[in-house]
Amino acid sequence: KLAKMVERLSEENPSFQKAMERGGLFSLLFLIAQMMVAVFFPLETFLLWWLPRKLATSYLGVIFSMEPHNKLPKGRYIDTRFWSNGIPRFLNHSMQIHVMHHMYPNICHFDEPKAIEALLPFMIERGIPGADKAPDRVKLNSLITNFSS
Repeated sequence: KLAKMVERLSEENPSFQKAMERGGLFSLLFLIAQMMVAVFFPLETFLLWWLPRKLATSYLGVIFSMEPHNKLPKGRYIDTRFWSNGIPRFLNHSMQIHVMHHMYPNICHFDEPKAIEALLPFMIERGIPGADKAPDRVKLNSLITNFSS
């Protein structure tokens, strides 16, 4: 499906095709540079590239996939929750208030606190997990601990 879309866009727009070619060349050169660094500096590559990448991927898997949806039934209003952690909200794209993404996917994560403040009565009425414990005002520094975990 993706290949067909790229092929169609390349036919319709020559500048898209040129950009794809430049991007492909850059990706190839970057891959070659990574391989050379890994061969000549294996320990540094492991400690400064491979290990941090694996740790970050694990963190993102927990924060963005597992925690907001863990042990919840399926359904538009009940398959995510409000939750708390010690990481400031701006560092993890407001994942503590991820509910807004499920209700209104077009709302940017920076605008989610305003949307939550406006829609909190609706969310409580719908029975969204943790909504009854959500504060009336969501602050930028969300070391908020009164959300359900």
